[in-house]
Amino acid sequence: MAGLLIQGSEQLMYLLKGETKFKDSKRGKMTIGGLVAFIDGNIPFGFKMEKQMAVGKRLVLVGNGGTMRSQGGDTASEANLEARLREADFPIGQNQSHAGLSLTMSKDDLTATANIRSQVSIGRQTKLTGVASLDTKRTGRFSVRASSSDQLQLALMAILPLAMSIYKRIIQSKETDNDL
Repeated sequence: MAGLLIQGSEQLMYLLKGETKFKDSKRGKMTIGGLVAFIDGNIPFGFKMEKQMAVGKRLVLVGNGGTMRSQGGDTASEANLEARLREADFPIGQNQSHAGLSLTMSKDDLTATANIRSQVSIGRQTKLTGVASLDTKRTGRFSVRASSSDQLQLALMAILPLAMSIYKRIIQSKETDNDL
């Protein structure tokens, strides 16, 4: 895989990245990749490695690490360990759960982050995915995402956030009018 991303309005950023995957054992895969960015005369570059190992039919262990370095000598590194538990008839059954731990080192700051993710099939064409994470700085993230290949369900899911937004604006405008 190779890619070139050009982004920006006032200042252009160019990001050239590539990676290759290969099977290094009967139950394992290895990924090696790198990137180079061109941002306002600065040229940061990075490297990553990932190892996936199947343990039985349902469990996959994943470990990866990477580092980025700027021209000024600043370095950031990250290492991740993850366990993925898939449904017994995967890839036909799409239910799967992930649990992981990440360590990030930037300058003299070390941050550990715990992650969990679960994907559940609802019907034949709809998936519901929940993600939660919490780090040592007591910041986190929680999200729920629904995706569907059925066009009617997608349209209904798109209408719900729009309707909620309109409803909130109406309620806020009535509260503002009542305050006057």
